[in-house]
Amino acid sequence: MREGRLPETQYGRLLAHSYSPYVGWALHVNFGPYQFPWHGSGTTHFTANSYDRHVPLELFGTAFRPGTYHGVVAPVDIAATFASVWRINRPSAAVGRVLTEAMRPDLSLTQSPLLK
Repeated sequence: MREGRLPETQYGRLLAHSYSPYVGWALHVNFGPYQFPWHGSGTTHFTANSYDRHVPLELFGTAFRPGTYHGVVAPVDIAATFASVWRINRPSAAVGRVLTEAMRPDLSLTQSPLLK
């Protein structure tokens, strides 16, 4: 993981986004579905099982269209989306996509006299 030698698959991308070079050591154990050996409460920071990775995302404000969207969204998409909404450069390490499907059209651009 440290050298970036991960498979070019969805699972490899999940691993890449869960790795931090600032950890002095790491142990990666991937359990099967519903096989987490823990009797307390809480969660882990990574799992390959989609039922553990599902987190609803809600966007509020005039920049967003109301609705329910069923596409795949990742936490890395949040920074890219808000950078677009705020019209600032996205962070240099941002790898996510802008969630354009949930954004309203930019009225200031579509109503510009230059476009008429």
